[in-house]
Amino acid sequence: MDAIHRAAFVSVGMASGYAFLAIFCIVFGFMFAPPLAAFIGGVLCLVVALALFVCGALVRTKPYEKTHLWLMLEKDKRPPSAVAQQLISGILVETYGWFTKKAVLFGGIFLAASIAFRVLGFNSFPQTPGSGVYDLPIPSILIMPDDQDIPRQMNHP
Repeated sequence: MDAIHRAAFVSVGMASGYAFLAIFCIVFGFMFAPPLAAFIGGVLCLVVALALFVCGALVRTKPYEKTHLWLMLEKDKRPPSAVAQQLISGILVETYGWFTKKAVLFGGIFLAASIAFRVLGFNSFPQTPGSGVYDLPIPSILIMPDDQDIPRQMNHP
């Protein structure tokens, strides 16, 4: 029985881990605006929690032979087919529930951090750069033709 619980944890944990890795990368990409990054992380964690909840609700209707958990189990560790559907789906529902609770917890932490950043006075977006940043010379090819002193030739018949 312990082998089934471990395999279920690994099976659901892999999918959840990849989702949280993607969330980490997105949050890291918004590091320039901490309140926005925390808010996006919180919303995405809650989306993952919703997906895990739906998967946990639908796993009871999925045939046990088609679950990743069943494929991970060694042949001698698999339960008999008479009780396999109920056993496998019950363990998967329990495991999905555990990961759903953790995703909701992380989402709440991210959203609380977003609120804390805003209360502490962090702006969602950094200030616009001051003068001097855009004082670079513009190449003449980028200047619009109306701005150039080029004689225009009209070739109309």
